[in-house]
Amino acid sequence: MVHRLPGIIAYCILLCICSRAQTPAGSNDAYAKASRAFALSFSNADSAIVLASDALRLTKKNKNKYDIARIDITLAEILMRQNRLSDALNCLIEANAALSKQNDRDLQDIVNWKLGVVYKHSGDYAKAAPYFKKAMEGFASRQSDSLYLDAGLSFSALYRAIGRPDSSLLVLQQCSGLFVNGLNNNYQLASVEEGLGETYLDMKQWDTSLSHFNTSQAIFTQLGSAPDVAYQLFCIGRVLSRMKRYREAEAYFFRTYKMSDSLKIYKYLFRTSYELVNMYAQEGNWKDAYRYTIKKNEWSDSVNFKNELLKMNALEAKYESQKKQHEIDLLLSQQQMIKWWLFSGVLALAIAGLFIWLFYVRRKVKEEKILNYFATSLYNQNTVEDVFWDIAKNCVSKLQLEDCVIYGFNEAKNMLVQKAAYGPKNPGGYQISHYIEIPVGKGIVGHVAQTREPEIVNDVSKDSRYITDDMARSAEIAVPILVEGKLIGIIDSEHSKKGFYTKRHLRIFQKIADICAKKITPQLIEEGLRKDIARDLHDDIGSALTSISIASKIALQKKEEGTSVSEYLQKINDQSGAMMESMSDIIWAIKPGNNDLESTFSHMKEFASELCEPLGIAMRFDAPDKLNAVTITADIRKNIFLIYKEAVNNAVKYSRCSVITTKFEQISGKQVSMTIADNGNGFDKAVIKPGNGLINMQERARQINGILTISSASPGTTVTLVFRV
Repeated sequence: MVHRLPGIIAYCILLCICSRAQTPAGSNDAYAKASRAFALSFSNADSAIVLASDALRLTKKNKNKYDIARIDITLAEILMRQNRLSDALNCLIEANAALSKQNDRDLQDIVNWKLGVVYKHSGDYAKAAPYFKKAMEGFASRQSDSLYLDAGLSFSALYRAIGRPDSSLLVLQQCSGLFVNGLNNNYQLASVEEGLGETYLDMKQWDTSLSHFNTSQAIFTQLGSAPDVAYQLFCIGRVLSRMKRYREAEAYFFRTYKMSDSLKIYKYLFRTSYELVNMYAQEGNWKDAYRYTIKKNEWSDSVNFKNELLKMNALEAKYESQKKQHEIDLLLSQQQMIKWWLFSGVLALAIAGLFIWLFYVRRKVKEEKILNYFATSLYNQNTVEDVFWDIAKNCVSKLQLEDCVIYGFNEAKNMLVQKAAYGPKNPGGYQISHYIEIPVGKGIVGHVAQTREPEIVNDVSKDSRYITDDMARSAEIAVPILVEGKLIGIIDSEHSKKGFYTKRHLRIFQKIADICAKKITPQLIEEGLRKDIARDLHDDIGSALTSISIASKIALQKKEEGTSVSEYLQKINDQSGAMMESMSDIIWAIKPGNNDLESTFSHMKEFASELCEPLGIAMRFDAPDKLNAVTITADIRKNIFLIYKEAVNNAVKYSRCSVITTKFEQISGKQVSMTIADNGNGFDKAVIKPGNGLINMQERARQINGILTISSASPGTTVTLVFRV
């Protein structure tokens, strides 16, 4: 423990100083002063140093090497408290020399231990380690358990300082064994728990570290040691901050702050401010981070100011005649130092802000490069499956993932089907091993497909939805691929490390899904259009050709029998005319130049005029000019025209109307309504059985996600279609 001297150490050293039977009578005054100096060092270090120095001078007059060594150890301990390491080192070297011809192994090993502490505090770890080892070996050989434990605590702190927490843990476990063997000292027990907490903190085993610090804090609280309690609260706050439990950490830091302020422990105030700055910066709370940066610098100034006062007191004893001038020079130096610290704090904050900004900019640039690579890589992929395979491969290679699987959505089966994979599920080429299908709503992937919302699961072992694929893993991320709100597929990845996926992964995956959607949208539209054309050719043209073929065969047969064939020739003529009309509609629908509503309106008017004028039916067509320039897809264009065509045909054939009115309106945003109304005799839905025409109209409305309603009363029938453009 580097922040204070345990009570047991004070006890041991005082025992060495004061309890010798061979003490010369002339040394009693020196020992008394040394004892008072050590006790006073906890409250008034300056007076303690003066007393200890007097005790040392008295002892040197007696020329007793043994006594000189003991008081040198006491003075070194006091000097170490004030961070005067070079002076402390001189005292210990003198004590070591005094003991060179003595045969007191306990005292010699205490010197070795303290030499290790001085070198550790000065940062010379290579020199410190042999002294700690030698001291612990000596204490162990004489079964000096308390001294062995205190030296072990110092040695474990050294191991932590050089980044060897495993060695620190081994030493602390050896120290813990002393309590099993009979050592009974609650202060030392709490100190060992603290050391274990520090070590597990370095090993990033947060829960274990937190448990040891809580135990240590409970013991120190029971002992009434306020400085130790303050330090444990600080350590608990550090662990909670590393666990990202920021609000809990903040509460412990505030408690540390309050106690340290009342106890005037400036070092704790400085370290607590430092931790708060880092924690608030991690959260992005720059306002509070800046506020505690200022406080940190203030406490740092306070610590430095105390050090300067110590130097001033030392100079005062040596140069009493120049005391006033030294005080003035020191105060001026302190003012310059305060200005320097203020400037340094602002500069450090600015540099920290710059580094944070550069970090985010570099990460943003890196993300953009990754996304540009994806976009470029997809440029030459011409099918949906090629796009899926390319994305799976690049997700693994560019994002350093363990695997990536792309699921396609089979709407007919309401099923997610594995379409591409990279990693263990891809033995080579365009192959998928352990192929599975997942129903929508099942598993994490199925849930994402159902909600259309991306999801990260940090620990799948705690999620009952998880479905094991080729092997069980620990974390999963799933992001939907959507085209105009319609599910196309899922990008899914699993990893063996819990909590592997971050918000950054989620952000990149969503952008990759968008790139994928933009790439495959034209292909999906083209694929859908091909299916529609094939269906129309099969249904309309195929049916007409079949009828023509049958009528032709019957006509030929009738001609051979000498019977009139005019009736069948007329059927052939009618069917071929209907086929040509259907073909004309298909060609019009897919022709690129007809991609706005104005072209659709013209085609509708032309069709209605040819049908209605010979029958004397008046046509009224109402469409606002603002709709003329609205662009629509071939799919929407074809279906709204065929619905219109069916509605007008029905009105002409069955309603006995004299007027047919067509009206287009923009309802809101991208929603448009089309209404076809006649003034005929209408029909009764309860009596009239829906034919293929009405069924086809409903199906065509469904294909474009539209809403079709048909109302009929006397007079007239009204057909209304609401669709998005």
